[in-house]
Amino acid sequence: MAGFIEGYDKNLQAIGEQLEGSTSIFINTGINIVALGMLLMVARRVYRVWGMNEPLDIYGMLRPIGFALLLKFYLVFMGGIDATLNLVNETVVGYVNGGKSTMITALVELDEANAQTIDKNNEAKNAY
Repeated sequence: MAGFIEGYDKNLQAIGEQLEGSTSIFINTGINIVALGMLLMVARRVYRVWGMNEPLDIYGMLRPIGFALLLKFYLVFMGGIDATLNLVNETVVGYVNGGKSTMITALVELDEANAQTIDKNNEAKNAY
């Protein structure tokens, strides 16, 4: 099982390295196209509302503007998700390969220290 996961991890890393340079070009192009579309949509709504001499509804404009902001910060969100998934991946691969991660080691040491403290407290109570 460990060999399968290790080989799988190496394959995923190779695919990620191959796609790393080209994906940012596609993502930036997509973000620019959608941002232009959102701008045109908001401009069309404003022009239509003002043409009918009606008051402008700001809340109706917040949805496309919020979506455009979400797309603008897409790379930031994906960077956070990628960092989290890399941490989980390293922990799982290290655990499967027989090593323990530092987090698991720290939790085991904390559990052992708490068990020793509880034993000392029980011994002190029984001594009286």
